[in-house]
Amino acid sequence: MNMKSTSIHDERVSGDGLLAHSTGEIETDSVSAETLAYRHILSRIRAGLLVPGARVRTEDVANEIGMSRQPVREAIRRLEAQGYVTSRPNRGAMVSKYTPDQLLELFEIRAALEGLAMRLALSRVQQEDFLEIDKLLASLDSAGTETGLWLEWHDKFHKVLCALSGRPRLVHEIARMNAALEPYMRLWFLHTGVEVDAGSDHAPLVNALRSGYPGHAEQVMRDHILETAPMIITYLEGNKID
Repeated sequence: MNMKSTSIHDERVSGDGLLAHSTGEIETDSVSAETLAYRHILSRIRAGLLVPGARVRTEDVANEIGMSRQPVREAIRRLEAQGYVTSRPNRGAMVSKYTPDQLLELFEIRAALEGLAMRLALSRVQQEDFLEIDKLLASLDSAGTETGLWLEWHDKFHKVLCALSGRPRLVHEIARMNAALEPYMRLWFLHTGVEVDAGSDHAPLVNALRSGYPGHAEQVMRDHILETAPMIITYLEGNKID
């Protein structure tokens, strides 16, 4: 194993508490009003405060963050172009709501991309990276059944493994898939709860990264992601989101 180590601290945290890479935004010294509105709306979607199908009202967002409506409209257009928001005649903008088939496709794309990231990570990971990964895994385990805390550490754990690939564009696309799926995963976890040993379920990913076999590591990650999809989809089908 070799090469350049990728630290979990390489990802900077933006002002709204989201990792900069999670939205694909490039940090600048001067953040536009449109970008602030964009981050505000996206953070609320990802946190489950705006659930799939919920209205995104321009005037409400403008009042919440203290700006005019025009930058908010531009932010909504950007979110629509990226698939997070859908605009409908006479109904305005709504958080995108996916069918079960569409959700399965998103999970399949995420599995393929994160699997590739794991394959690439094997040629870059170093021993000091494992020390940081093990700490994250311990934090995931210590979160127990606290849903919010567990989801936070879960997100960080997966981001770190993907960042080890050393492929910024790949990491960006994975972040887009995760952001699209996160509201659905959050709804599922909030209503069904986190299992006591849910953190331990991620230990095989670390073992696969240590294995030295890229194909094996890729398959373990793909299986890990895809095994969750049917449970979430089945739950959502039985609990329709209004």
